[in-house]
Amino acid sequence: MKLNDFLIEAKQQLVQEKLPYNKKDLDPVMSEATIDYHYGKLAAGYVKKYNAGEGDPKFNEAGAYLHNVFFPQLQSPKGTNKPKGASKELIDSKFGDFDTFKEKFAETAMGIHGYRDWETDRKSTRLNSSHLKLSRMPSSA
Repeated sequence: MKLNDFLIEAKQQLVQEKLPYNKKDLDPVMSEATIDYHYGKLAAGYVKKYNAGEGDPKFNEAGAYLHNVFFPQLQSPKGTNKPKGASKELIDSKFGDFDTFKEKFAETAMGIHGYRDWETDRKSTRLNSSHLKLSRMPSSA
């Protein structure tokens, strides 16, 4: 057996990085449920499938790598995370206050899901910064 053949057979196992924070630390920016799904289920699945030799190894390796790079660098939010200056003025003029804007934004976004035939009736939420109007528009995808 040639050395190169041995190295190919001795493929290194992937490891999912441990998060440097508690899953609740990113709330309210990212919920514990979101981290459980994206890091606990999807990222762990990429690692497991790669190590088991299942599926497309390049896809699984890339998925594991991207999650291992993205999630550990997140930090818990500091401050109120509320808009200031011109952004605050625009939001206040159109919605009254930031809390009302968040409610309307969430209502619009949540209205996107649940179509029976989502392939032909996909929608997207778009924030038009010049007019600050929330609307559902046909997806370009």
